[in-house]
Amino acid sequence: AMTARELIKLVPQAESILDVFCGSGTVPFEALLAGKKAIGCDLSPLAVFVANHHTDSLNINLAKFLRLSESIVSQDRSEGFAWGELQSKIGALPDCPEKEALWFSLLVALQHAGDDTFIYSGGKDFLLRPGEHTQTLLKPQLFLASANIYAARVKSLRERTSQPHQVSIQNCDSCMLSLTEPAAALITSPPYPGVYDYMSVAGLVRGKLGHAVGGPLTEAQVEQSGLEIGARRQKLSRARSEFEAKWQAQQEQWLRAAHNNLRAGATATLMIGDGNGGEDGDCDDDMDVFDNLQSTVNAAKAVGFDVLATATISRSSSVMRSGMGRSEHLVHMRKVG
Repeated sequence: AMTARELIKLVPQAESILDVFCGSGTVPFEALLAGKKAIGCDLSPLAVFVANHHTDSLNINLAKFLRLSESIVSQDRSEGFAWGELQSKIGALPDCPEKEALWFSLLVALQHAGDDTFIYSGGKDFLLRPGEHTQTLLKPQLFLASANIYAARVKSLRERTSQPHQVSIQNCDSCMLSLTEPAAALITSPPYPGVYDYMSVAGLVRGKLGHAVGGPLTEAQVEQSGLEIGARRQKLSRARSEFEAKWQAQQEQWLRAAHNNLRAGATATLMIGDGNGGEDGDCDDDMDVFDNLQSTVNAAKAVGFDVLATATISRSSSVMRSGMGRSEHLVHMRKVG
């Protein structure tokens, strides 16, 4: 969040900020706090689900939301509720923005069900163990705490921003985004080449929350279309040279789309990291590192950006194990015209 906040300060004249790989919504959130219009998109339905709640884009009725959260745990059940029971209770409610917020609160409560530190933990590894938490009993207090923290943070955001604040989060591939009004600046962090499989995690959560994090694309469709750029599974299934060529083409494709969604003279700032180049997908030594800085600069120039500056935080190869300590870069550009 601090990085996004400082990068937004570098473009004080930009009244709108675009993030085409918005993830959980950090850049749009910070843009709102800076008094700017926030625009985000992401291919992952999980990312969009979370970003919508982080940025209050659904504009939920907080009083109604808190009443509903109390109503679904209103029975005297000191032993708690099984996951499936709470899921059914929320699923039975009429569709409304407040229902979506209940799904979000339940996901957070489930995440912290076995974590004594609760609010201080941000781990998502529970997503990678399908079925393990199926019978977890959630104390009503835990679910209500999650709901009340959600409401408090939304209230705080509303108090710190103009009302109604301007935010738009879309579930689509960055290459398919077409803005009617071009943005004044782009700040984004695209996927690292060959490092993560975002859609796999989204699929696991979809299995827990059903349609609540559903999206226009199934995992199979994403896999077939190749829309998830730089996925780790793509790296592991291809020779290095083939993956590099595919990555370069994908870089140019999304950067061209971003270029089209920016006004003339707009700036674009990218937070990127080197990728996994080894045949096993890990960075075990300098020869295994995929130089994403040069790849990104080449792609940006190819689609018409003027690259103004780059900066790098280098990491020692001795700590490059499964993505730990990879070099990261900033690339600052301008749309010429």
